[in-house]
Amino acid sequence: MKEVKFNSKDILSQKQENVQIIKAENVQPQQARETLDKHLLLLHRTAKPVAIQETVADSFHGGVAFKNFIPAGADSTCEWKEPLSFLRVELDPQTVKEIADKENLSSRLDLSYYLRNQDYKMQQLLLWLSEEVEQGNPQGKLYIGSVTNLIIYQILKQHNDSQSHFLGKDPGLEHLKIAMEYMQDHYAESITLDKLTRLSNLSSSHFINSFKQTLGVTPHQYLLKIRIERAKEKLQRSSLPLSEIAYGLGFTDQSHFSRYFKKITGMSPLKWKQNFVQENDLNIF
Repeated sequence: MKEVKFNSKDILSQKQENVQIIKAENVQPQQARETLDKHLLLLHRTAKPVAIQETVADSFHGGVAFKNFIPAGADSTCEWKEPLSFLRVELDPQTVKEIADKENLSSRLDLSYYLRNQDYKMQQLLLWLSEEVEQGNPQGKLYIGSVTNLIIYQILKQHNDSQSHFLGKDPGLEHLKIAMEYMQDHYAESITLDKLTRLSNLSSSHFINSFKQTLGVTPHQYLLKIRIERAKEKLQRSSLPLSEIAYGLGFTDQSHFSRYFKKITGMSPLKWKQNFVQENDLNIF
């Protein structure tokens, strides 16, 4: 699902290999809904403060619009009552993962949760991108690519700092790491809430509240995201039938798997694989 209404005459847009940059001016009040297939950065640039209401991955947020990071796979709804101007940067998840791998962060860094904060370094990087698009990209693809990589490094730093902060401010939250690591290692198994709370040594209510506050998603949503990421790897690297992939990931059946895959990625497993194959065929040339 993707329902975002822009006025084309008020849009500047540029797409490169790993990033899509959109600068929108005075987008009229609406309720915008979408399921993201890319990591999304939004920098709101309206001259005066604009109040918004957002729901991202079942978490509600209200207040003045400024800068958001919304992860790929999230269901997002945003509503505003006054014209809104913003810079929208869509990042390829595979590129972000490759940079995280180079920094040895992938095994311990979780980008699956929503991050809404003030970061003046990130704002400056995004403004550089905005100016480059507005001027017709006079400095070329290398400049766009370099600034994009700096933005990705800053995203990784923000999430690393955020997770360290959350998990460090309460000794009890350190036990969430145990549950997260268990889900990452045993995602194909039938994992119960009772098992996770016993591992974390927390009550059910404390565990669920702490988990959602820390990561922005419920334990069940976190487990589904892990399974869908593993599904993408299997779709990329094998020709296994969907039913076999589904059972191997811990889903009850193919229908169950396909329903959640589409909810998180916005497309069916077969459509996602078809797009992946087409993109790789294009990259050959």
